[in-house]
Amino acid sequence: MVICHSTFRSLAFVGLVAAIAPAQAGQIGRTLNNSAAIVNNYSMITPGMPSYGIAQGSIVQIYGTGLMLATSPLQNVPLPTTLNGTTVNITINGTTTHAILYYVSPTQIDAIIPSATPVGTGQITVTVQGAGTGAPAPITMVQSAFGMLTLNGVGNGPAVAFDVNSNYLGLTNAANPGDFITLWGSGVGPVTGDETIAQTPMNLTNIPIEVDIGGKPSMIQYAGRSLYPGVDQINVQVPPGVSGCHTSVVVRLGDIVSNFGTIPVASGGRVCAEPDVGLTAGQIQTLMSQPVVNTGAVEFATSLPLTSGLAAVAAFKRFTNAQFAAVHPFTTVSFNDCTVYNYRDRSLGLGNPIQPVPLDAGPSISVSTPSGSGVGNLSIPFQNGAYTDTGLTSSGSLKGTYTFTAPGGSRYRTFLGANRLARRRRLQIFDAQQPYQRDPLPGTAPHLEPTQQHRSELIHPDLWILF
Repeated sequence: MVICHSTFRSLAFVGLVAAIAPAQAGQIGRTLNNSAAIVNNYSMITPGMPSYGIAQGSIVQIYGTGLMLATSPLQNVPLPTTLNGTTVNITINGTTTHAILYYVSPTQIDAIIPSATPVGTGQITVTVQGAGTGAPAPITMVQSAFGMLTLNGVGNGPAVAFDVNSNYLGLTNAANPGDFITLWGSGVGPVTGDETIAQTPMNLTNIPIEVDIGGKPSMIQYAGRSLYPGVDQINVQVPPGVSGCHTSVVVRLGDIVSNFGTIPVASGGRVCAEPDVGLTAGQIQTLMSQPVVNTGAVEFATSLPLTSGLAAVAAFKRFTNAQFAAVHPFTTVSFNDCTVYNYRDRSLGLGNPIQPVPLDAGPSISVSTPSGSGVGNLSIPFQNGAYTDTGLTSSGSLKGTYTFTAPGGSRYRTFLGANRLARRRRLQIFDAQQPYQRDPLPGTAPHLEPTQQHRSELIHPDLWILF
């Protein structure tokens, strides 16, 4: 879907949605397209996607059943190739290598695929001492396929990026054009030497690499191993002419493009701004000084993921300051920029594990729609943490004013106090019948959405509301 530091224990290990085969010793799971359930530890791009690839020397996650009799702790150097009786073997073109293990549990293994593993297609097996070897699963190795570490741990949203002083980039510590920053991940390419011990940083200049920030090519200072086995770092300069709290960043190695992340870039100072949604650097500075950030949003859309028809949505949420900084709080991607989410058949896969506390604004909200739209007036109950009515139909023009009215709920009153700032909000839609088409991925239908030509925003000491 196109939408136009470093310690061992910082490795992000999260689950993969996969169809697991019936339980047996060392059985690697299969995804819905019958590929082996193996993904890059940071990109989480699933098999079958155009950007999927398992690179020589990269850290992967392997999912299945019976992979170990008990869970091991996360390992430090020197890393083993056998952990509590579990080994992982990869055989390609007659050459067998043994995965280097970071972590093993009955359903998940986190490991380095050795750089000496040949490029090509072969088999991967898991052997559990006393239980035997599971059925082989297919694996295809490539030289390079970078996965970028992101704050939410599932390969999208704000990237884990540092400035030259080894401080996290954030909304109030944004990069400026011309600054050098460091990205982290795995999959730049193979190295030589012992990969079970602390590594000697090596700039892999023999591997063609491109890093785009805000859609513009960047000057690369270093791309290669860090001190940590399997973990790569890329030092890159922010190009001129880009800015925004959610500026896209993506890495390309050969024909394989990494997952997309974002970084905050400020044209001046160290606090980013999002003028397209009406937020100045000063407002963002004030917002991020609060320990808790409450948000509200109302929306009337022609479609939502996994739905058809029209949809009316209102949601009120409470984030901690750290949660708010780790999501896309203002927009998916900054103005004049694009990002890509990797999924098939409109299934968003892993989603975002950073979940705020939902705030209710009463048992239901009312929505009045333009008389000429044919949608009618709506009463939407509070369920699953939000107010959502999908599958709506229209018999006329969608242009006009949509008014959302909420009676107020216990949590809603608590965070707004006596100032019922967001009791009643209006949404103006212009040119809603002029669609644009986002580029579909293979196996997906074209995604049509209305042209957005009007949005208005409001900042309040206790409430940020986008509508």
